[in-house]
Amino acid sequence: MIKKLIILFLLPIAVFAQNKKGYTIQGNIAGLKDSTLVFLKDAAGNAIAQDYAFKGKFKLFGNLTEPMFTKIGFIGLEEEIELYMYNDAITLKATSSNLNKTVAVSGSTLHNDYTTYLKTFNPIRDKFNDLSARINTTKSGTQRDSLINVFEKTKKYAISEVDKFTAARLASPASTFVLYVVNPIFPGGVDELADKYQKLKPAAKVGEFARAIESIIAEHHAKQEAANATDVGAIAPDFIQNDVDGKPVSLSSFRGKYVLVDFWASWCRPCRLENPNVVAAYNKFKNKNFTVLGVSLDRQNGKDAWLNAIKQDNLTWTHVSDLNFWDNAVARLYNVNSIPFNLLIDPSGKIIAKNLREEALHQALEKFLQ
Repeated sequence: MIKKLIILFLLPIAVFAQNKKGYTIQGNIAGLKDSTLVFLKDAAGNAIAQDYAFKGKFKLFGNLTEPMFTKIGFIGLEEEIELYMYNDAITLKATSSNLNKTVAVSGSTLHNDYTTYLKTFNPIRDKFNDLSARINTTKSGTQRDSLINVFEKTKKYAISEVDKFTAARLASPASTFVLYVVNPIFPGGVDELADKYQKLKPAAKVGEFARAIESIIAEHHAKQEAANATDVGAIAPDFIQNDVDGKPVSLSSFRGKYVLVDFWASWCRPCRLENPNVVAAYNKFKNKNFTVLGVSLDRQNGKDAWLNAIKQDNLTWTHVSDLNFWDNAVARLYNVNSIPFNLLIDPSGKIIAKNLREEALHQALEKFLQ
């Protein structure tokens, strides 16, 4: 606490030069002691402006690069005042003995929007929490089914409130915040989030919540593109990864052959159970222009386990891995979310089948290698 006080007292009283485009916060806190240090913290918790109160009054000013949640703190008081603000001319009044119950904020449309959000969605959140607790402690049956039905209706109601809120505030960053907070319950997932976000005006698409939404959408699109890139009929994306001896191996080096790209790991029991089937298929068709390329999702500390599994399961084909577990670069390239998983690629590099297990693997090889 002493260290924090020292840092605060080292801050200049006027942290920023007055800027017409910046923010001002005129405060009047009844009961606040003279010379109380008042400071404004940004979203990261850094003090960005401060002043000393006199007769309860203080003034904070500066310039924000984007809308953000801030907090006004007071040395000697535990309570802080939360503001969702941008470069606004804000006036606030409160009583020091009960800041949050008495605070009145004016001059910021963004904060007013946030206040409306709290009034609208906090009761819905509380209902969700109550229903979730009751569902989790209720045995299967009519009563639990009834609670789940109410839960689903509450989700629909919440989404309708999101639509009402954002439609009335198409240019408000608060709408972006609401979409970010509520999107996990959208039945249409990221596609629904993207559709609702697209309807907002550019002025709403600023700040950390806009960046977060855009990152979610971009990642979703990247996964969709990866999935499309590995559809049957697509040319398999090329890759290079090191083999067991640390030598780089490329998928394109197998052009001219049928190759089964087999994603697995030594720690994956279903993979190990499937390995004898892959071995049998390899031995049966290896003389018919066919081979297997194993891609392991083992960990950095799992190379020995990987090598031992190759030996134990008699996997005598080429193996590669970057030993990055689920973050394996090839697995990400091919949008692999579970293993075992494989793709059968023809001599031209085209994917002709995928996710072949047990007898289906043999049937596919009989079909294509006849």
